[in-house]
Amino acid sequence: MFDLLVKTFDLQSSVWDLASCFYARDSDVEDVFCIPFTEYRDGPVREVTYTIRYPEYKAAEGKWAIRQTGVYHKFNAETCQNLFILLNPVPSSEAHQRAERLMLAHEQDLAEDVFWLHRELFQAYLPAWRFYSSYLEQLFIPIANNAVATFIEELSDTEYIHLTELAYLENRFLQIPTILTASKEVLEDLISFCNDQCHGKNKRVSSYARASSFQFRQYHRRCKAFARVADYLQQRAQKINQLLANTLSFREQLDAKSQNAIMLRLNRSAVFITTLTLLYLPPSFVATFFGMNFFDLDKDNDRIVGTSMIWIYVLCSTALTAGTFLIYHLLLDTTRLGQLRQKFTTLKKLRQKRAVIKSNSSGTELELSKV
Repeated sequence: MFDLLVKTFDLQSSVWDLASCFYARDSDVEDVFCIPFTEYRDGPVREVTYTIRYPEYKAAEGKWAIRQTGVYHKFNAETCQNLFILLNPVPSSEAHQRAERLMLAHEQDLAEDVFWLHRELFQAYLPAWRFYSSYLEQLFIPIANNAVATFIEELSDTEYIHLTELAYLENRFLQIPTILTASKEVLEDLISFCNDQCHGKNKRVSSYARASSFQFRQYHRRCKAFARVADYLQQRAQKINQLLANTLSFREQLDAKSQNAIMLRLNRSAVFITTLTLLYLPPSFVATFFGMNFFDLDKDNDRIVGTSMIWIYVLCSTALTAGTFLIYHLLLDTTRLGQLRQKFTTLKKLRQKRAVIKSNSSGTELELSKV
């Protein structure tokens, strides 16, 4: 069907480039790509193609989506004949409905108005950028205010979710100036197109061209205004994202510091318990092993006195405790333990060498005695 239309009206190949932008997508491929303003001239005939992107609110889902619309315009300056092809992502788009209503109501006037569809296209979709930016800003402001007003100690797991939301919003804010730049370039070329028609022989065409040029300049200024707002929001989102990331990093450092303090207290408790155990176990072991009676009853004076065995207990306990502490610290200090092992290995090798030398000497003496 489309091929038949191209052959019947002798359309340029740029119309196929226009149609190639409309295909099923399951990802954000070419989400900001727009066909630039493309113009062909053949005598009095001029052909123009371009696409623009715009936000559209889907009431059924309660979400915004970025759509695109393409325009092919073939115009004969001598005969004032116009051929428009409007490509829409959905059958009942806003621009399509506005074009139908305008054609039914003003069919006679549109014959000499070369730029009516271009005006309707931007008038239908350009205001949506303000509402789309406002929608994104409403999502962004609570996160930004919360990030600025929240203390480090008051942070929760919600802030980690906000990081993902901020990245999404920052990406959306970044898309807007790029798409609007393409629309501004199209408007600049349309203004130039209008200026060319202002000096034509047909006064009504020239009048419509001057009015359209003025209207396109207004749209161009609005594009610049919307792009400035999106630029501001994107930079603000980037700074808030960095602030929130730094704040969460400080919170993690604070948590790590708190955990280190807890571990330090636990280590001190473990050292105290270990020291207490090392002090308690050797005397208990000595007392249990020897079964000594350290106290006796003095029947003459009717009192309890210490026996001479207590000194044996004290000496043995002191020696065992000192030995226990020494072994404990040697086991902790791997450097000294390694040095002791090395010395022990060296002594063992020296003893083996001496034993070999001694055995060799004994064998030599035995042979001499036989001789």
